[in-house]
Amino acid sequence: MKSKFSRLFALALCLILCVSALSVSTSAVDVTSKLTQLKSTYQAGLYWNHAPGSSNNPASVRSVGCTHHDNCDVSTGSCGCNFFGRGIQCHGFALYMASLVYGSYPDVHTNASAYTNGQKVNGNWTLYKKNNVSQLLPGDVIRCPGHTAIVWSVSGSTVQVAEAWGGVQCKIAWGGFNYSTTNMNTLISSMDYVVRNEANTVTVTFNANGGSTSVTSKTVTVGEAYGTLPVPTRSGYSFSGWYLDGSKVTSSSIVTKEADHTLAARWTRYK
Repeated sequence: MKSKFSRLFALALCLILCVSALSVSTSAVDVTSKLTQLKSTYQAGLYWNHAPGSSNNPASVRSVGCTHHDNCDVSTGSCGCNFFGRGIQCHGFALYMASLVYGSYPDVHTNASAYTNGQKVNGNWTLYKKNNVSQLLPGDVIRCPGHTAIVWSVSGSTVQVAEAWGGVQCKIAWGGFNYSTTNMNTLISSMDYVVRNEANTVTVTFNANGGSTSVTSKTVTVGEAYGTLPVPTRSGYSFSGWYLDGSKVTSSSIVTKEADHTLAARWTRYK
């Protein structure tokens, strides 16, 4: 009996670990997929800049490099180098890519001494100082001395990033950090900080309210859509929708409640 219990416990533990690993993997693949889609617009070999003398435009990429890099004027963008958030050139590019992936970006500049480890820097973004993380994740914005990039993909200990090389006329690249570095431990030990999006997730419970549903709960992210919702059934009734505090919630509704909550089914009796 004891041996059978031990086997069942080991199996349950294995299943928990597998589900946990799948959750992390799914999240990582999603961010990598979003960045890969952006790669078709912000192509390697193009330049993250705009025409000199025109207004700053972080969405702009061109086939010619910047012609000016000294005394860049971030208030007018007249030099041609793009800027975004608190950064120009490589730093601005990483922040801009983060904004396109997450809809927000870390509000940080390049001076690591201005921040404390674990500091929140705009919503879900948290800054960690050097050697305070054990691994890098897709979507992380990493700052090493003189350069910033956003992590594009992670495979084992191999890290690839998306970046714009300020010293090469804001040329866009996808691959090793600052031309070549792909080893995770090397990056972690050399960086000034990493900023990570730690989305606020809550659990939604489904109250079938007299009916039945195969899905009783799901995890959602505050600020994002609820996504797929179950369709419950009830004999003699048609399903009218899920409701929260008197308002109907659909798959495209944005999660605004920052705590676990329940959606209740409403029904209409067949005539």
